[in-house]
Amino acid sequence: MKLFSTIRSRLFFCYSTIIVTLITLLATLFYRYASTLLEQRASESLQQLSINTIQYLDSEIKNMNSLANRIISSEPIKSSFYDLNSSNYNLLNKKSKLFNLLSTTTGSTLEYQINLIGLNGNFVEFGNKFDIRVMDKENIKNRDWFPSCLDLRGRLYIVPIVEDKTLQEHLPISIARSFSEVFGAKYDSIVEIQATYETFAKHIEKATLIQNASTKVSVHSYVFDEHGNQIYPAVKTNTFDYYEKTKQCKNSFGTMPIERKERAEIIAFSKSDYSNWTVVVSQTRDQLLQPVITFRNIILCLGILVLLITLFLSYIIARKLTKPIKEIHYAISNLNLNDLSKQQETKQELFTYELTMLSEAYAEMVSRLQDSLSQTVLAKSSEIQARMIALQAQMNPHFLYNTITVISIKAEDSGNTDIVHMCDSLVSMLRYVTIENHSLVTVRCELEYVDKYLSLMEYRYPDHFKVSTTLPDALYELTIPKLLLHPLIENCFKYAFHIRSPWLISVNGTIDAEHWTISVTDNGVGFKEEVLSEYNEIIKNNQFSFSSNHKIGLFNIYYRLKIQYKDDTIFEIRNNEDSGATITIGGKIEGGLQNDNKQIL
Repeated sequence: MKLFSTIRSRLFFCYSTIIVTLITLLATLFYRYASTLLEQRASESLQQLSINTIQYLDSEIKNMNSLANRIISSEPIKSSFYDLNSSNYNLLNKKSKLFNLLSTTTGSTLEYQINLIGLNGNFVEFGNKFDIRVMDKENIKNRDWFPSCLDLRGRLYIVPIVEDKTLQEHLPISIARSFSEVFGAKYDSIVEIQATYETFAKHIEKATLIQNASTKVSVHSYVFDEHGNQIYPAVKTNTFDYYEKTKQCKNSFGTMPIERKERAEIIAFSKSDYSNWTVVVSQTRDQLLQPVITFRNIILCLGILVLLITLFLSYIIARKLTKPIKEIHYAISNLNLNDLSKQQETKQELFTYELTMLSEAYAEMVSRLQDSLSQTVLAKSSEIQARMIALQAQMNPHFLYNTITVISIKAEDSGNTDIVHMCDSLVSMLRYVTIENHSLVTVRCELEYVDKYLSLMEYRYPDHFKVSTTLPDALYELTIPKLLLHPLIENCFKYAFHIRSPWLISVNGTIDAEHWTISVTDNGVGFKEEVLSEYNEIIKNNQFSFSSNHKIGLFNIYYRLKIQYKDDTIFEIRNNEDSGATITIGGKIEGGLQNDNKQIL
């Protein structure tokens, strides 16, 4: 255990603990930030893939829709189509004319298969298949999607794909739009634009291959129509229903984690407002977060390496600092309070600059300690002297009370009620001041004391002044430090009223849920601007000292409020616009109720 109690070991372990903590904390924060950033970028990349894929698909559907729009907007094509069934006369020329019109409108492209279907039985095929024939009307009406397309009245309709496992090839992807012979007539015909499954598949596979090449991990894409039918891949090999998961999300795109029994995945989805298709891109969580895992391992290895290096350096530093620190430790251990002048000298040549400063600070501390002990002895002597003065002061009030009582009795015998009243007021004031165990009083008691003082001043200045008091009822019962209001009223007579009467004093108060204030306003000469600025600066910086240049009464009030209410103290001195000055004091309501271990008068 002695090894762990030496300065060297403690210094080493302290530095090591700090270094380990800081490195661990910084490495953890950096890893969390970087891993979150990497994970976010990986998710954004997956999200972008889904957005790009849905844009490719929407672009293809828009091309098909544009082709359908050109066909149903062509009056010659519609006229030729409806004219097929009018008569069998010259039917070959009609077919040739219709094929030529379709070739001209579509640009002779064979990328799409175009079918024109009418409720009258007309059926035209143009593209990979060329044919014009008459179909059974009931067979046309019985197609599941035919009525739905007619109800849209010319708007885009994407034909649902029904999975048929008996077919050897993939079903085409079709869009359809209904049209009529003339504007305003009943919609009774449909143009269907078919694209091969491979046309859409190549867009999806192209985007997926680019993503796989950039990330070198496997990404799977799925496409669903608005009914949840899987469009891509055509063969449903994944039993997990991604569509239902994305359907729960109200946003048009986003990412979400998927917990499956065999593996955890992260999927990104995008919903198209144009085609109502949903593209889902999935990737296993382990593959998606592989860069994060690699980064974590690198950070861990670097952190351990840096940790070992810093621990070694801290041990070397601790060894070099041990010897001079021992010198200081020895000097402190041999400090003698009985004779501080014989302080232990340390060997300065062993110290670095910082340790030299520490040694000088130690010498200065010893000097201050010696001064402090001297001041303590002086303060103890002053305390004893103050106790003697206090004991003497306790005897003086009894003499004053008795003397004033004798004066009151003689005045009463002489029938001089004014002197009796003055004596009673003076005795009440003396009792209020000399009761030492009442440090907190109610505002009502403080105002009663002020009234006694004003009644005496009335005899000195009859009909010269007028005092008005406006306080809320709740404020009267609030407890405040004693002798706050009297010095403010007394200062009005002492400093403010160097003018002709009448002298006006107004005492106003406010109280709310948290604070109380009392303001004393006079119509006197007010404060000089330089004096007012000096007082406010002293109050702001707490630099007041009880010198003859300052009004001790005001600052006594401020510091007693500061002791009671601390930072919630309200103390403001200002001059009025017309004449006189206003002093506002106050504090927090809880501060006024801080009367633990104190009596309230």
